[in-house]
Amino acid sequence: MMPENINSHSLEKLHFHLSRNCNLSCANCWIGSKPEIESFVLPLSKVISIINEAESLGLKSIKLTGGEPLIYNDFGKLLDFLSQKKIDINVETNATINFEKYLPIIASLRDRIEFVISIDGYNHKSNSMQRAGSFEVIIENISFLRQYGIKTGITTLITSNNLKFINDIIKLGQKLNVNSHRLILNLNPTGRATKHLNSSISFKETLEVIDFVKKYSHYDESRKKTPHLYTTLPAAFQTTHLKYFNTCFWGLNLCTVLSNLNVAICGSGYTNQNLIAGNLEQMSLTDIWNTSPIFKNIRNQRDSCLKGVCSNCIFVKYCRGLCRAQAVAVYDDIYAPYPFCQDAYNTGTFPVEHLVDFNINSKF
Repeated sequence: MMPENINSHSLEKLHFHLSRNCNLSCANCWIGSKPEIESFVLPLSKVISIINEAESLGLKSIKLTGGEPLIYNDFGKLLDFLSQKKIDINVETNATINFEKYLPIIASLRDRIEFVISIDGYNHKSNSMQRAGSFEVIIENISFLRQYGIKTGITTLITSNNLKFINDIIKLGQKLNVNSHRLILNLNPTGRATKHLNSSISFKETLEVIDFVKKYSHYDESRKKTPHLYTTLPAAFQTTHLKYFNTCFWGLNLCTVLSNLNVAICGSGYTNQNLIAGNLEQMSLTDIWNTSPIFKNIRNQRDSCLKGVCSNCIFVKYCRGLCRAQAVAVYDDIYAPYPFCQDAYNTGTFPVEHLVDFNINSKF
C-alpha cells in the first residue's frame, strides 16, 4: 500500500537478515542460504542498538528473516526485547523447527506479530519437490500459531514442479485457516535459484494461474479481506484499486540490514554490491539512510529514471518498477524495467491500455 506521504522518507520498515545460515538448502533460495554458510551473525546487542536508533527515524515495523531466524541463538531474547517496544513484528520462517518453546512470548505479542511460512506443496511428497524439512512439523507449528490466535500467512512459490498441485495447496491454506496466502509466480533470479530458472512457469501459465485463482472467494489483491489469497504481479496485471496496490518501497520507507552489517535495498545485497547503501561498522544507520547516494538517487529520481516499458507505464508512480533486485539480477541496472513486464512487452502481451503512449518503442 502506498505510504500516506510518498515524499516522506521516514524509515518505517526495517528488515533484518539475522544470518544467512539455515537448517535447509532449498533449491530456489534467492539468498543462497544453507547450514553454516557463513560466520556473520548479527549480535543481539547490535540488533537492539539498530532498532533503538531506527525508532528516531520513524520505525513502525521490522521483519526478522535470514537464513532461518528460528536458529538464531538469541531469537527468544530478541522477542523479549521487542515485547517492550510498540513495533509490529514479521517473522519469515520455514517453520521446520518446532518452536513450541517460544509460544509463551509469541502469545504475549499476538496483537502485533505475524509469522509467514513457506509451503510449496500440500503434503510431504509434493512439498519436498522444492524444499526439504519435515512437512508434519510445519503443519504442527501453523496449528500452534492459529490455536494461540497468532496472525499467520503462508507463501508458495509456483513453478513447473508444483503448478499441477495449486488447487490442493490453496485448499490446504484454507484448511489451516491462515490469514493470508501469497503466491509467488516468478523465480527471483539470484542465489541458488539461478540454477533452476528452467522451472519457472511461462507467461501464458502465469496468466492462467491468475484466471484460476480468481475463482476463490478469498482472492483479494488489495489484501483487505481476512483471509486473503494474492499474487506478486505488478500493477499493470492486477485489477485491484491503485489505492491498495502493494509494492516494495525500497529507499522511501524501507531498507534491510544484512548479517555482515551492510545496509541494502533488500537481501539481494548479499550477491550484488550495487544494492548496498553502506556499512554499519563505518557509518550510523541515520547517516546511511539520510545521505547514501543510492537512497538519495532513488528518492530524487524515482519513476522518471526507470527504463524500458516501466518508463511508458501509467502505473509507474505506484509500482516504481516493483522489484529492483530482479531488475539488477537480469539487466545489471537498478533502473532497468521489471523483467516480467519487459518480457510481456517484448512479446506483445503487455496490456496496451496501460501504456502512456503505445507509439513509443519501449523495448529494452
